Amino acid sequence: MDNLSETLKNLDNKLSSKFSTTIKTNSTTSEFNIKFPIPLILNNSLNYELGLLWFSTYNAIYNIGAYTFKLSDLKKDNLRTPNEIFTMTPGAYEISEIGLEMKSQIRRSNFFSKRDIVLEPKISLHKCILKTDVLILFSKDLANVLGFKSTETYLPGTHLGERMVNINSVSDINIECDLIQGCYNNGVSSNLLYSFPSNTVPSGYKLTERMNPPIYIPINRKEISNIHIRIVDQNDKIINLNGENISMYLHLRQV
Repeated sequence: MDNLSETLKNLDNKLSSKFSTTIKTNSTTSEFNIKFPIPLILNNSLNYELGLLWFSTYNAIYNIGAYTFKLSDLKKDNLRTPNEIFTMTPGAYEISEIGLEMKSQIRRSNFFSKRDIVLEPKISLHKCILKTDVLILFSKDLANVLGFKSTETYLPGTHLGERMVNINSVSDINIECDLIQGCYNNGVSSNLLYSFPSNTVPSGYKLTERMNPPIYIPINRKEISNIHIRIVDQNDKIINLNGENISMYLHLRQV
């Protein structure tokens, strides 16, 4: 018997004399509704609470979007010409892999194809080292990830990032549910049902959270026809899991 089945069996045994139901749902988006064909009507004189039993998906969170960088060259008269803008392929990258992706884009250029760009992590400082033989300007998004300035064109040579790299833009995965109440997140009232760090598995691996025992939070209504779920990051932004299936088990029980 797997952990989830064992958890459900234990809950059923403990709550056999009280109302208890498990709600299973699947979605390919990080904001969705669980709709009940027939509304669930609970006893208005009793108290109920909701807990998350199981959450599973694949870690398909990208840290690089369609970010851009511009290369330019110096002529003898010190005029920067020509120049070309390149667009990254969205994906989940390590620092060195970002450099390889930039090289891959450059190889397609008629003018800059033989130029070289290398990105290396400076682990002791949590910064990035840029080695380039061409002038380069990062877009704001790409500069934020790498720790460089988006307002500065970097000359040929070796440069150390001004800030620490921000390779993991999503540090926390928060599951919000509009059925619960009485929860506080950083001192602010919220619908936060469960929270866990995003780096428990590498990109591309299955991400599974099993709650045994679950943490229960009081619900805010006794007639349930719809439950709204949001999966957001530490800044309350919807997390893009790029179409990966999300599986969840919720447990609603009488206190």
